[in-house]
Formats: sequence, structure tokens, C-alpha cells
Amino acid sequence: MICEVPLQSYLSFNDPLFERLNSHGGKQPFKGDCRNIEDVDNCLCLVEIEDKQLKALRSLLLSLLRMITILLMRPPLNKEMNSDPKYSTIRFKLTYSFLIMARKMLIDGELGNATEEEAHYDFDLFVIGAGSGGVRAARFSAQYGAKKVGICELPFHPISSEVVGGVGGTCVIRGCVPKKILVYGASFGPELEDARNYGWELNEKIDFNWKKLLQKKTEEIIRLNGIYKRLLSNAGVKLFEGEGKVVGPNEVEVTQLDGTKLRYSAKYILIATGSRAQRPDIPGQELAITSDEALSLDELPKRVVVLGGGYIAVEFASIWRGMGATVDLYFRKELPLRGFDDEMRAAVARNLEGRGISLHPRTTLTELVKTEDGVKALTDHGEELIADVVLFATGNSMPSLFDFF
Repeated sequence: MICEVPLQSYLSFNDPLFERLNSHGGKQPFKGDCRNIEDVDNCLCLVEIEDKQLKALRSLLLSLLRMITILLMRPPLNKEMNSDPKYSTIRFKLTYSFLIMARKMLIDGELGNATEEEAHYDFDLFVIGAGSGGVRAARFSAQYGAKKVGICELPFHPISSEVVGGVGGTCVIRGCVPKKILVYGASFGPELEDARNYGWELNEKIDFNWKKLLQKKTEEIIRLNGIYKRLLSNAGVKLFEGEGKVVGPNEVEVTQLDGTKLRYSAKYILIATGSRAQRPDIPGQELAITSDEALSLDELPKRVVVLGGGYIAVEFASIWRGMGATVDLYFRKELPLRGFDDEMRAAVARNLEGRGISLHPRTTLTELVKTEDGVKALTDHGEELIADVVLFATGNSMPSLFDFF
């Protein structure tokens, strides 16, 4: 009979058997009485043989259970038995019981094999990319049984590039969270102006400090970046700061900030690097900015051209207009927010125009030209407009899988 008890539980660290048993992995079950030092190797050999026999027996029983389950699930040839509710109930209970037994044997077999496979890998799971998806995958894997989980991410910066990023990803650092702070800040402008109509005497000019709002935004994303790091640490996930690449089957390489390259093996590798803002392929595209840069502009623009009809374009148009800028919004469809309810889209369009945003439906930009007065935007309708800032809000693109090899 095999006893499922670690040998060390019967030994002290000073026991002469401890070192030899530990060299065998220390967690092997033993058969019979293995207290005599000369019998240890024989006992472990017997255990190994019986382990193989048990695995073979488990595999055979599992195959039989599958066959029985299939037979039970097939309708009987006898039509009377097939229509008998009592027989159907018995058949259902038997099928259910066999399925439970098969599931338990499968789990036991997987758990038995897991111990052998663990030693071959540095990590059970290694995640490349610590955005919302990567962080959650790493945390939950660790919480649900993965013993060694690693994750890598580029160093923190508000504007992403090939060499910087930050734990938290787009949503936390350069997306949802900072954008909401700017939306909230911009909402006070129209409210203060409208307050005069409701008895508020605002005799002095109210100034808006753009840099102070940016400071508030930066403080918040730094705080959240720290929270995400603590979440990983508390879950037992090992965080590496650097660029991750897949360099072979079950093998990743992390290039750290000082250029040092670290290689690790992993049973599973998850690529969770998200997407990046794309730029339309038109002359002068480098003169425009994306949503990344829009959240960290040094100066508040007075004249803005926004290309795009999605929610990012609509939100930034509203932000800048709320802060007093002149805004022109260009999009290809009849209404902005393609894919949303048509009545809602029409209501949003009216609201944007009511705020003073100029809408240009069925229009796109064809070229950008640098001038002394700013950036000249040319459209496919022959229009020309000078702006301090041109924002491309035309969607995101996924990186190629080959970028990670």
C-alpha cells in the first residue's frame, strides 16, 4: 500500500536519511517501512514502479468509463424502454455518476502529472504586457493555483512608445482614467458661464490653468500605477521591467533597462500587449498627434482639428471645446459614433453643434502642411483650415505577432 505522506514529515533535519530523501525530491510517497537507510533506494524504486502501474490502471479505467458513458447516453433500441420515464431517470443517474467519476480521475491524473512538469519550467505562466488584461490574467492565475507567475512591462511614461509603457496599460495611464479627469475639468467652463443666468455674480475673469489640470492627471495615474504593482506583488506575481520577447518554444527573454537580457522558461506564455493608436497614411501625418499625446500637451490649443467619428474623437472635441478652443470635427459618415443607435447618434450630433463644435460629415483629411501660423489641414472637398493641433482619432491597430519573436 502506498502512503501519500511526505517522507520529511517523519524525519528531522538532523536525521541521516533526510539528505538522501531530499535528493529524490522529498515529496515522494513511500511504501512500507523505509526507516533503515539501506532500504531507502529500494523503497523509492518500488514507489516509482507502483506509480507507473497506477497511472496505467487509471488510464485503462478512464477509457472504460468513457465507453460506458457513451453507451449509457445512447437511446435504447427497445422503443418501450426509451419511452419509460423510470428507465430514463435511472439512465440519467448512472450517466451522471460515471461522468463525475471520470472527471475526478482526470483531475487526479492532471494533478499527478503537474508535479513532474513543474520542475521543467521557471514559470507556470509568463505574461508579456502589464495592461488591464495582462495584470488580471497574471493575478487570477496566481490566485487559482499557478505557483510561479511572471510578467514584464516597459518602464512608466504617460506617452507610450517602443521603449516606454507602464503597469496599468492604456486605460489607466493614457486612456479611460486620464481622459475622464480632463472631461471632468472641462465640464466646469460651461457651468460657470451658465451660472450667471441663475443669479451668480461672477464679476472677475475666471482663468483656467491647464498645467495644474495636467498635474492632477499625472498624480492620479502615478497613484494607480503603484496600486497595480501592489496588486501583482500581493498575488505573488514576479514583475520584470523591460521588453519581453518569445525566443523559443516555452522560452521568453526580457531586456532590462540597462541592456541586461534575462531568459526564462514558461509552461504557458501569454502575449497581452494591447493595441496602439493608428495614423492615416496621408502626407504630413507626422504633424498630427494621437490620443496619447493629446493627454499630455504642454499648452492648451486654441484651434483644433479632430479627424474621426468614434467616441475618442467626440470626447476630445468636447474636452477642448469646454476649455474654450475652436474645434472642427471631420468624419466619414453622415453622423458620428458609427455602430451606436441612430437616434442617439443624431442627438449627440445636435448636442455637439449646440456646444459650438463645427461638424464636417462625409469629409476626411488628405494632407497636412506645416506653416508659420500652425498646421494647415486639407480635405477631400478642397477645404483648408489652420489649426494649432490636429488630432488623429481613427482607431487602434494590433501589433503583428511577429513583433514578439
